[in-house]
Amino acid sequence: MFVGIGEPALRERGYGTEASRLICEYGFFFRNLHSIKVEVHEYNGQARRVYERLGFKAVGRLRGANLLNNRRYDEIIMDLLRSEFELKHVARFQNLECADD
Repeated sequence: MFVGIGEPALRERGYGTEASRLICEYGFFFRNLHSIKVEVHEYNGQARRVYERLGFKAVGRLRGANLLNNRRYDEIIMDLLRSEFELKHVARFQNLECADD
């Protein structure tokens, strides 16, 4: 999973959190995934906080995997299990029955 808000003026408005939440809900509810994995650059604190708010946990790191301005940074691997995530938006679909055609 990757979510990026490119325009600086659009950052810190919750768009990244909402997009990430919707992707997780889609994956867990509609695709029946067991887990979702993200990889985030060590220097990207905003992204790490978004993922942590959603319940992602750090499960490993690739030390020195990213080179930026002649400095090495770790790649942090995080995952989220279906059992750890609360469906908010798609929960309304859980009790719907399909109409037979």
